[in-house]
Amino acid sequence: MTGNCLLKLKPDERLNASNRAARWRERIGHVKISGPEHFKLNFDAKTCTANFSGLANTKKPKLYVIAIDGEIIYVGVTKSTMRARFYGGWNANGKNGYHGYAFRHTHKQADLYVWCHEDAVERSSLDVETVEAEVAYLVRKAGQWPRGQTEIHFHPSEDEHRERAEGIVKYVTGQSRDGRQSCECGCGEYPKSRKSRFLPGHDLRKAYHGTGGASGLAKRKTPNNEPRPRGAE
Repeated sequence: MTGNCLLKLKPDERLNASNRAARWRERIGHVKISGPEHFKLNFDAKTCTANFSGLANTKKPKLYVIAIDGEIIYVGVTKSTMRARFYGGWNANGKNGYHGYAFRHTHKQADLYVWCHEDAVERSSLDVETVEAEVAYLVRKAGQWPRGQTEIHFHPSEDEHRERAEGIVKYVTGQSRDGRQSCECGCGEYPKSRKSRFLPGHDLRKAYHGTGGASGLAKRKTPNNEPRPRGAE
């Protein structure tokens, strides 16, 4: 999802599902999401250590996926830095019904993948929340909801969100296939060699996407009103 979002809101108007739909109908810009960036997590029930950098340190809307051995166990969104978000997830005490990340009690290590919505209007999380829901939905279609997920919400979604979610699931679950890493451009395909990081020419594709170039996604369609599940923050 690339390009620059040019949607202009009225002074007292906030981005919501209705005016986002109008944006697509009028073909005013598209969503630019960068990533993924990968981080190793080491943790117990009380503490988590990781060397965060890049996207993880921004305060833009982010989608993040926690995986263990290529299995997606949690998907969430945040506008905080990942360090601040994890601090809340590891120090929750049940106040207001929030008990923090469940997987911190059952595992010691995990992989974190972070994507960032670079041109979100007013830092709205609406688009990454919609992709987040589609990721959780695809995991459920393959078996069960992510094991560490504790809450699901709903947003109407477009083809663009669903295609992005499919690419994310393919990318993350492909990290342990036959010892090969999936292509780092995020296409979800696999290089022939276990030592290769990209399919031929896809290193240029990743560099191009990083500048906001076209991603080659299918042509956007007019949105419908079908509700889809949204994963928890």
